[in-house]
Amino acid sequence: MFYKALKWPMISLAIAAVAHQITVIILPDLKPIFSPFTVGPLIQVPFGIVAGYKIVKFGGKYLHVMLAGIILSLVPWIAKIIFGSIGGAGVAEIVNESVFTMGMIFFGALIGGSFALSE
Repeated sequence: MFYKALKWPMISLAIAAVAHQITVIILPDLKPIFSPFTVGPLIQVPFGIVAGYKIVKFGGKYLHVMLAGIILSLVPWIAKIIFGSIGGAGVAEIVNESVFTMGMIFFGALIGGSFALSE
């Protein structure tokens, strides 16, 4: 269930996270505009919604939805640690942005899972 539901959201989110980090490294002037705080609701929440919805559709319960949200939210955290460090981000920035991103994806998973469970 987890593999089927998270495979493509994880792949897509990994590509988006790495592309985001590389873009910020190449064009640092975009950092204030192209940050997790501005793109979170547009990119991260929908990934969580898809994951939460698919977990339920593949037979999961609400606890599985929460676990899927946590698992999926680790992808941008890892990308931020690797590429953020390369780009010169400090520990505080990495932690703040990663925790915010985890919240956005987790809340999205709760939204998608709640929607699927209410059908």
